[in-house]
Amino acid sequence: MRNTFYILFIFFCFSSCINKKTTKSVAKISHFNLNKNLIDFSKKMENEDTLIIKVDLSACMGRQYEKNVIIKRNDSLFIEVDIKQEPYYEFHITELKPKNYTFHKSDSLNFENLFMYLKNGNYKYERNQYSKPTFEITYKKDTVYFDTKGLINLFEIGEYYKNIQNRIYPKYRIYYDSLYNKFSEQIIDEEILETQLVN
Repeated sequence: MRNTFYILFIFFCFSSCINKKTTKSVAKISHFNLNKNLIDFSKKMENEDTLIIKVDLSACMGRQYEKNVIIKRNDSLFIEVDIKQEPYYEFHITELKPKNYTFHKSDSLNFENLFMYLKNGNYKYERNQYSKPTFEITYKKDTVYFDTKGLINLFEIGEYYKNIQNRIYPKYRIYYDSLYNKFSEQIIDEEILETQLVN
């Protein structure tokens, strides 16, 4: 009886090893191509694709850097923004709440139109040791750089960029254009997730 038990035990162990199915997690391969699909990334990005847009709006005595992370989940695009600015010789880092990013053909205030303008206007960044690009767009290991042409052009394109962000974050003061609303001082920064001071 004891031998029968051992034989049955070995048989079940052996058969379970043979019949055991090994499931390997297969990584999904995205067909998104940064260089080809940059100006219509909303349409071409696939689920779990992540686009990182770094912007350097520094000029004169002020420094401002922004990092936009756009990710596609469940067929929807979401954007998160981190802002690092130095208004009074101290860096403030602000993290804004994640929001939906939507593209409408009839609306010119979107990243797709901005990138198309930069691409068609020959704003390609030439690497050198003296300057950094104004826009750095990264997807996985691919990066596209754009630069502005002088200080006035930086202000013009920077204003366009801020208007795009104002569409996404209408209640964040830095993107709010006070020229169009006399109640701008009453704007509450409801979009902020976290702010910290860095010495």
